[in-house]
Amino acid sequence: MQRLPIQFAEGQKIKLFPGGQNILIKKIVKDLCSLFTPGGHAIYVRDSHSKLAYYDAVVRDINMFFPQDTVES
Repeated sequence: MQRLPIQFAEGQKIKLFPGGQNILIKKIVKDLCSLFTPGGHAIYVRDSHSKLAYYDAVVRDINMFFPQDTVES
């Protein structure tokens, strides 16, 4: 199954499973974030199918809200 690649401004890359809300998530990250939050960066993106997620390194280091066993680097 072909996954949807997403590259963040910081150079991080993840691949989401196609279908469901993941198509919308890719469009939001690619199109809307650069338009409405220039200079900003994503801190959390979750794949609705595999339950793996991208966490910003700062959020990962704080480890306040997210269990580490679901983190994909």
